[in-house]
Amino acid sequence: MRHDLWLISDEVYSDLLYEGEHISPASLPGMAERTATINSLSKSHAMTGWRIGWSIGPKVLAEHLVNLSLSMLFGLPDFVQKAAEVALASDLPEVTQMRDEYRLRRDLVCERLRG
Repeated sequence: MRHDLWLISDEVYSDLLYEGEHISPASLPGMAERTATINSLSKSHAMTGWRIGWSIGPKVLAEHLVNLSLSMLFGLPDFVQKAAEVALASDLPEVTQMRDEYRLRRDLVCERLRG
C-alpha cells in the first residue's frame, strides 16, 4: 500500500440496511489485514447507552484497541453483558419490527422531501 494506512470501519448501522447488501471493507481484497471493524448493539437492538460493542481486526491493531476499550468499558454491568448474549444468539422479532418501523419513517421523510 502506498500510504500504509489503517481503516477503522464503523459498522453499527450495518443491520439497518433497507436495500441491497452490506459489504464490509474488511471483506475486500487486501483489506482484512488493514481494517478494524467496529460494531455494537446500540443501533441494531436499541441498546444505545449500554456501551456494549466489539471490534475485529488484525492482532497488531487489536492490541491497541484493547487499551482503548478498557478505558471505555471498565465496569460494564452484568445485565448488559447478558442482554448482549441474548441479542447476539437470538433471532428476535423485535429487531425486524424495529428495522421495518425505521424503514417506514425513512420512506415518509423521503416522500415529504420529494414534495
